[in-house]
Amino acid sequence: MLTTPQKRLRQGERISIIIPVYNSENIIESCVHSILKSSLLPYEIILVDDASTDNSWQRIEALAQKYSLIKGINLAHNGGPAK
Repeated sequence: MLTTPQKRLRQGERISIIIPVYNSENIIESCVHSILKSSLLPYEIILVDDASTDNSWQRIEALAQKYSLIKGINLAHNGGPAK
């Protein structure tokens, strides 16, 4: 029998969902709303803007103001692919 992640969490533990963002202003909200509809609780969502050139950071700020479980990190320089 499969158990949900929530049932495996110990008291006081949290799940952190980290989402890298680069020029994704048109899909950030649908991505976040998909997570909010899930049953993975308690959690926090961390959106990391990797120096987007569109309005991604403004969308992240608006989501963070609307939902207390969302945190935003704005990187000044794009780090490129991991090595």
